[in-house]
Amino acid sequence: MLAFAYTPAVVLTSPSDGARSASDILHAFLFLVGSYTPWALATPMLFGLSERWIIGAGRSAYHLIWVALFGLLAIPLLTGAGWGLGHGVLNMFGLAGQGQLDLRSSQRALVATALFAIPLYLAVMGAGQLLAHTALKSERERLLARLNEEALRSRLHQHFIFNALNAIGELGYRDAPKADRALGHVANLLRALLESAPAVALRDEIGACAEFIELHQVLSGNITFVAEIEPGAWDASVPSMLLQPLLENAIQHGADTDGAVEINIGANLQDGDLVISVVNSVNRRSSGGLGIGLDHLRKRLVLAHGAGASLTTQCEKNRFIASIRLPLMEHYQP
Repeated sequence: MLAFAYTPAVVLTSPSDGARSASDILHAFLFLVGSYTPWALATPMLFGLSERWIIGAGRSAYHLIWVALFGLLAIPLLTGAGWGLGHGVLNMFGLAGQGQLDLRSSQRALVATALFAIPLYLAVMGAGQLLAHTALKSERERLLARLNEEALRSRLHQHFIFNALNAIGELGYRDAPKADRALGHVANLLRALLESAPAVALRDEIGACAEFIELHQVLSGNITFVAEIEPGAWDASVPSMLLQPLLENAIQHGADTDGAVEINIGANLQDGDLVISVVNSVNRRSSGGLGIGLDHLRKRLVLAHGAGASLTTQCEKNRFIASIRLPLMEHYQP
């Protein structure tokens, strides 16, 4: 690109006894191709040094000095290599007679070319700095998203543990064997929480849901739980503990006076997305919650999948429906 851009200027400013010919244009173009080839080959290295010497991200003065010192070394070397390679290309195409390589008589031209290469060096290093800052910003955003995700998960885990242990403590006074069974389910859930990654396969999430339902069946009574999962959705990747807030809301606000509640989980594939629905019966006497769990769930979905994920809720007659849509990705099992 540089050779194409500078060829007209070189041709027009070169000494000539008459009109410029096609050979003059070809001579200038081939020489420029040769002279800029070392810069092209050195660009990945310059980008790598820009990533190492990031200016504006701590120790800026130190990195700026290294960029300047390396420029004092790289600019003359790349200019000299380009000068020699340019004449080599002319020799290859039999045009050496129009531009013989004579370093002694061409010292001024080499110095001038090296000075004109300073903006080129600054441009390449500037582009490298831009790429380095972009990568650094992306890494910081990924780290911040991960920290936010871990904070939300930690808050969710604390809420679950507090509620479960509080309920088991009350049950222990009335029915010790049931309390022991409940503690077993809590132990299984805590083990799954500690061992689970931020994302799990849907089959593992459904397994955790079943364990959660069994725990509350011991604690509160009659819970009907049905899962209808499309075969192609079992291996889909979902955030861990994705459905637990929905199940907790269903049990807390959907149970009637006898503690009975019906919960149905469905999962299917729609237009390249995974759609998960949680449908539960509604106790009209329940005042409902503050929506904190749903708000945390929406934040987790945004952190994990961006605008491609959503959570919608609606109430139809005696049913509450929560629908989660997120991009379909197969879970990788290391």
